[in-house]
Amino acid sequence: MTALEPGGMRTNWGRRAFDNRPSMLPEYQESVGKVLAQLESYWGNEPGDPEKVAEIVLKVANAETLPAHILLGRDSVKMIRQIEEARMVDAERWSAVSDWIDFAEEGQMPALPTP
Repeated sequence: MTALEPGGMRTNWGRRAFDNRPSMLPEYQESVGKVLAQLESYWGNEPGDPEKVAEIVLKVANAETLPAHILLGRDSVKMIRQIEEARMVDAERWSAVSDWIDFAEEGQMPALPTP
C-alpha cells in the first residue's frame, strides 16, 4: 500500500467548500478570519495540477514496487521536511527520557527537558 500525499491542487474545492459558510462571529475574525483571508488568496493559485496527480495515480496503481509514501508537489515536500526536522529536534531533546524506558536503563527517570 502507498499513501499519496499531495500538496495544494487547483481543483476549485476550497472556493466551493467555503462559498456557503455562515457568517463569522466578530470574536473569531482576528484568528479564523485571518486564516480564511489567506486561504481565499490561495484558492485558484494552488501549485498542483490535478491531471498530473491523476496520471501518477494510474501509474502507481500498476507499479511493481512502491514506497510507503509518495509526496506530490513541492509544497508537500517542503511541509513534510519542516515537520520531520521539528520532530527530530524534539526527539533529540527528549532522547534521555525516551531511552530511559528500556529495561537496560537503570536509575530514576531523567528530568524532563525545559522549554
